[in-house]
Amino acid sequence: RYLLDTFFTVPDAVIPNVPTGMRFILNNDLNMVPGNPALKGSGLFTSGEVEDYIVILRRENVKVPGLDLLQNLSLFPNPTEGKFTVMSDAARAVTHMEVIVTTVAGQTVLSRSFDNVGTRFSETLDLGTQAKGIYFVEVRADGEKATRKLILR
Repeated sequence: RYLLDTFFTVPDAVIPNVPTGMRFILNNDLNMVPGNPALKGSGLFTSGEVEDYIVILRRENVKVPGLDLLQNLSLFPNPTEGKFTVMSDAARAVTHMEVIVTTVAGQTVLSRSFDNVGTRFSETLDLGTQAKGIYFVEVRADGEKATRKLILR
């Protein structure tokens, strides 16, 4: 009998309330050398077991003070090599949304508008042609706005 005593990180990109596969690999090999893929659960090992589960991850709405409409606004991956996704939930259906990306100096490098967004928003954008550095992503939804920092490497 084993007791699993660990944590895992749920990525920002998780789609809540959707059945998702999760695999636990319990590796009992004591003579593993550093760098062996089995230590990361991807190689062969001679002792242990593999358990597959279906899990449903739930995400509580995070209310940002001063914002009544936008909830759970996230950017991922962050840092990014170029492509990133803007994801948000809304307390009610959004009729008009803008996503504006600016440099730290305030220069707009990307601007997109979306109509009839609804209560869930997800859009992949690309900054691959821009210089590496820090950018600000401002999301405006029906008169409300929120800003997040994005790192382009």
